[in-house]
Amino acid sequence: MTRIELLDELKRLSPEDRLELIEEALRLLKEDIRKQSQHVSTPNRRFQLAEAARVLLKDYEEDSELTSFTDLDGEAFHEQK
Repeated sequence: MTRIELLDELKRLSPEDRLELIEEALRLLKEDIRKQSQHVSTPNRRFQLAEAARVLLKDYEEDSELTSFTDLDGEAFHEQK
């Protein structure tokens, strides 16, 4: 079924039925996204993060605006009462 055919069929449903169908489709989509995120294995994820860090290293070394908040690293985060 094409996208246009599907939308035409949706128009034939009552608003309540359309909402129910959309909610179910959203639930299925969230489930698919959750499953995809689980497929990224920990070693692969670590590799991706390491590669991203490598790519951005030069930017962080040369652009002081990216590291300006590190000046606060030695300060207490919460006020002491």
